[in-house]
Amino acid sequence: REVMAEVSNLRRCAHRDVLPLLGYCGAPRAACIVTALMRGGSLDDHLLLSPDARARLQKLGFKGTPGLSWSQRLSALCDAARALVHLHSNLILHRDVKTANILLD
Repeated sequence: REVMAEVSNLRRCAHRDVLPLLGYCGAPRAACIVTALMRGGSLDDHLLLSPDARARLQKLGFKGTPGLSWSQRLSALCDAARALVHLHSNLILHRDVKTANILLD
């Protein structure tokens, strides 16, 4: 049920700062949403720089040096703000905004 509500929302919110919906499975025992792979990992991974974060980035195939400059952090913040404005203008509330859910390309 939650997956189908998320699918409905993602279908309505095409925006450059919101991951596009590529597909989904609505089967109760295998419900999932398919989006593009973001090899840059999450903002959380780049801010924490923990061993687990580094391992996640390595699994994604991230080739750069983990961590972000202040200008990159500001850019990620502005991208997330634009995405939230777009969602809210379409009467969609995210309900789980956190650095782990902000993905970088």
